[in-house]
Amino acid sequence: MNHQLFSLSIINAFWYYVVIVVLLLLLTFFIYRVIKDNLQLFKNIGAMSNFSKILFSTFLFWSPLLVPIILAFMAEAKIKDSIESEVYDEGYVLQLDPKRKNFLVDANYTLEQNQIQLDQHYQRKIDSLGTFTENAKKEIPKKVGDAIRSSFTAVQANLMNRPSYKWYQFKKRAKNKAIKRLNELNVRMTNQTNAALKESNEKFASNIENQLQEALDRSDMKVDTIGLKSKKLVSSTLVNLRKEAYKYVSGTYYTLKTAEHILNFLLIIAIIKSLLYVFTRVLYKKDSGVAFSIDYEPFYRKGELTKYKDRFVIPKQTKKTYYFKRSIGPSGGSQSLSFPQITRCTLTRLFSFCLPMDKIEMKENDYRIQLDLMENQRIVKYKLLKDEQCIFNFKNFVAIEKGVKLKTIFRFELACFLFQKIRYSVAEGPGELILSTKGSCIISPEQGSKISQPLYRIIAFQKKAKFHVASTLKLKDVFFSDFNIVKENNANIIIDSSGNRKKYIGVIKFFWRFLIPFS
Repeated sequence: MNHQLFSLSIINAFWYYVVIVVLLLLLTFFIYRVIKDNLQLFKNIGAMSNFSKILFSTFLFWSPLLVPIILAFMAEAKIKDSIESEVYDEGYVLQLDPKRKNFLVDANYTLEQNQIQLDQHYQRKIDSLGTFTENAKKEIPKKVGDAIRSSFTAVQANLMNRPSYKWYQFKKRAKNKAIKRLNELNVRMTNQTNAALKESNEKFASNIENQLQEALDRSDMKVDTIGLKSKKLVSSTLVNLRKEAYKYVSGTYYTLKTAEHILNFLLIIAIIKSLLYVFTRVLYKKDSGVAFSIDYEPFYRKGELTKYKDRFVIPKQTKKTYYFKRSIGPSGGSQSLSFPQITRCTLTRLFSFCLPMDKIEMKENDYRIQLDLMENQRIVKYKLLKDEQCIFNFKNFVAIEKGVKLKTIFRFELACFLFQKIRYSVAEGPGELILSTKGSCIISPEQGSKISQPLYRIIAFQKKAKFHVASTLKLKDVFFSDFNIVKENNANIIIDSSGNRKKYIGVIKFFWRFLIPFS
């Protein structure tokens, strides 16, 4: 491999290795934070008399996931080996060293052989044109171009044949529509490749024609040197085309390798998160006596919760400033476009349409702010105390009072894997946080707030709230059933009691979350 091609390979490989380093750092950071944030908990669990039983139950309930995991790795290896064998067996890539396959080295060797083959055909075709005369000067570029076109037609069959795809041959007799579509796609891709090669050769021939015409138009160009000039132009252009082809091949190779490592990274993350999810369901079940929380600092005080049924009103005497979600559109007051705390919870707010908000400043002579609620809808006002924090979801967001701080926190405690996420949106007092529910709701200290509730109904809770898991620990329920959680202390909680169960529940429902490292 010459110096220029080696340089191209290094450039293409650079970003590949950057991605590999980033993935390794992310994986290391993820594992480090899980261990660091749970170190004391792991020590306490290890001292429990039933620790071995907890581990055994965890592996028992998680083990069915080994089947799709193993199948995924096997399928990846099979597809990789099949594609590599197809590429080499069909002659698309020639193996330079019979004892060892090195795709980039072999691809460069193949391109070099194709360059030599084409060059030889072009040279012979140009020689067959005979001696050029002054009278035929205007026809010379066209003759050379036609010679190149006819040469390509002669060698095209050896450059790109229609693939046989041996890995799929045993399924050719199957009536599976997916396999038929795959075979059709293979043929279509080959035809498109041939069309691209033909188009490339046409451009190549036209380029040679133009360069020859420019040379002939110069007064110092002699007719008897046209043949030699044509050969040199063809050879130098083929070398440049080979470099461009290698750049494309190596770029594609590293792109596919990068995609392979990203998929492996996501699969490893999914394995870790799913295992910890099952472990926490076993560990924090109600009869274990172990409670979980996002924040294990002692609970000491809480703000006031107020819910509104038909109409939410902020009196005009209230000299405060509020930021409303723009789609809410309350009546009263003067609204002004604003971007409060734009660097906080930015992505979450962007996708929840809460990044720009309507600013309403309450003055003494203004009208009151009024929001008429739809049937069954409820509004809950959470009056946060200073430094009190509430975890909430922006899909239920209505407004905040100026002074409430928004923030995103990442937590890696085991409890977070029960919530199927490690990224949370938090509102910190002092001030009012206003949320909405789709139907009737339950708030602290109502009796229903201490009854076990499915996770999807809980729309907000005080950060210091502690919970137990209430569920049946059976294999089928871990994978296909939801679990309830029970609040253990007097922390504030907001429950949308009308929430409907989603189509997919259990581990299956949250599998896509397992694939996202920091969701």
